[in-house]
Amino acid sequence: METSLSSQWPCGPGLALVQFTLPACITYFFQTTTNRNHPVYVVQEFLLLLKVKIQLDDHERNCQYAPTQCPNSSQCPALLKMGNRREVRLHLETCKFEAVKEVVFLKAMILKLTERVDRMEKTVDIRIDLLDESQTKLSSDLLDSRQCVSQIQPLFKCKGTFVGHQGPVWTLCTNGDWLFSGSSDKTIKVWDTLTTYKCVKTLEGHSGIVLALCTHDKKLYSGSADCTINVWCLEALEQLDSIRGHENPVCTLVTKRNMLFSGSLKKIKVWNLQTMELMQELTGLNHWVRALVASERHLFSGSYQTIKLWDLDSLECVRVLQTSGGSVYSLAVTKEYVVCGTYENQIQKKQGNARHVGTVYGLAVLSAPGQTRLFSASYDRSLRVWNLESFTCVQTLLRHQGSVAALAVTKGRIFSGAVDSTVKVWQ
Repeated sequence: METSLSSQWPCGPGLALVQFTLPACITYFFQTTTNRNHPVYVVQEFLLLLKVKIQLDDHERNCQYAPTQCPNSSQCPALLKMGNRREVRLHLETCKFEAVKEVVFLKAMILKLTERVDRMEKTVDIRIDLLDESQTKLSSDLLDSRQCVSQIQPLFKCKGTFVGHQGPVWTLCTNGDWLFSGSSDKTIKVWDTLTTYKCVKTLEGHSGIVLALCTHDKKLYSGSADCTINVWCLEALEQLDSIRGHENPVCTLVTKRNMLFSGSLKKIKVWNLQTMELMQELTGLNHWVRALVASERHLFSGSYQTIKLWDLDSLECVRVLQTSGGSVYSLAVTKEYVVCGTYENQIQKKQGNARHVGTVYGLAVLSAPGQTRLFSASYDRSLRVWNLESFTCVQTLLRHQGSVAALAVTKGRIFSGAVDSTVKVWQ
């Protein structure tokens, strides 16, 4: 008979259990049946043996004295579910495989983390490769673009720096080979731009920031935050006159047809250049007048989101151009275009807009055979060179350490004054 005998468990005094497998039950049944030909008896005996087998299996599963395996390792001796609980507890506390189980767990975790790191490294490598490809393509495109631009016009480069002011440079103008710069240090410096490239003289006469400069004939005119307009002799570089021009700072000056125009808060005053007497006041302006430009027939003035055209014969406003982007800080006028720079970073003309990242303080036009370039100076510390026809930026000049506040153009050169107290020369 195929049987397996168990040892005597401590389930009860003297109780011994016999474990039968299903084939053993069948073999035992046919060996012990006395009347094999009686069908009822055969079925009853067989069912009885199956019932005994099921009861033994249930008892084995539920018996609290059955041996159980240590949860730490199969190498530990079998433990009883109940019985001597102290021994079970002591075994679990001192089991040498407890630490091994933790080590195995940690190794498994480290393996998983290693796999994740490997996957991440592969992903990063792939992305770096893509970035390298993109950077290579971008560099190639940029090089091609620069080559195209350089074929159209040579790039402008910084040729030198004038150093001497003790404060920001707010205004520039030229006369022949001389460059004049006005600053927060209340002075005007005269620079030789032909031979020595040094300061020829420092003119002192204002008690406030010098905000505006212009020349006419043999005289230099300067406007200041002290509300005065000073007149200087260009030959002797000496002050000739000073007039109380406005009740507020004089922001801008321009001359045309023997007239001097000065812009301040909501006013433009017209002065006779010979006598320096006030000829007329132009009113109807909505804000500070920070930009004035004169053409052959008109005076252009910029204030808050407005450009006004004044007839130079009648001194009457003949047209109003509406702009956007806040106050107009700078103006440039050609035969085809009127361009303005605004407080809100914009450069505007009738056919489109362009942008800086800061207020556009200055505009200047450099004309050459077959091409015209617009230069802009901004709070974002940059000068930008624009194709005036397509209104696209062809170059950005970055050398100043502060906002670029003023521009002047002469003999193919650009001069820029900035809050870093320097004036730079570009060509």
